[in-house]
Amino acid sequence: MDDVVDFPVPAGWTGIVYAVDGSLRVAAGGDEQAVGPGAVVGMREGAARLTGSGAHALVMARPILNQPLVIQGMYAMSRQEAIDAAKRRFHSGEFGDVTPYPKKLNPGKPYVPAGTEHDLAVTPVPLHQATVRHYDEGWWNLHLQYCRYEYNNAEIAYGYHFVWENPDGSEEPYRLGGYIPYADYIATLLETARTEGWGTIPSRDSF
Repeated sequence: MDDVVDFPVPAGWTGIVYAVDGSLRVAAGGDEQAVGPGAVVGMREGAARLTGSGAHALVMARPILNQPLVIQGMYAMSRQEAIDAAKRRFHSGEFGDVTPYPKKLNPGKPYVPAGTEHDLAVTPVPLHQATVRHYDEGWWNLHLQYCRYEYNNAEIAYGYHFVWENPDGSEEPYRLGGYIPYADYIATLLETARTEGWGTIPSRDSF
């Protein structure tokens, strides 16, 4: 770009000027400033004047949406229902492999965030579940669950666990130290999870 270029911004529109390289002056919204490579200047309705010699800039504009905005973590939508739907798609694997770079954990030890070793509590929130039935003085259900683990220090983790359900419907996560009577139960649960599309979701430390 050489000399002076004017970019009109219609009423009800907004935009930005992104300086790519070279020396550039941007006048927009009643202010004028010199910007260098990588700088961004906002534009409102009216006009933006760019002055420079041998400079390169990217100018973008669009109508102002004036819509509600709901933001939760990596999700940004206009409605809570859309946020909830996107989360379900993410946890079912529809977004593909978007797993962040994993934390380096000690083999055989659970992940415990620093500084919380003595007062850490976690609430598992089941997202998917497969079940087999086992008779032992009544019918018990053995569940394989894929869960979101919500820690009381605001950490979030994801993974799998087994949980027993009593004949009366109450859960016993630690029955007999994780006792599972038959390897076939494990194979059946894993096959069900894979068939339903959630048996190979990578573990995620957070989202």
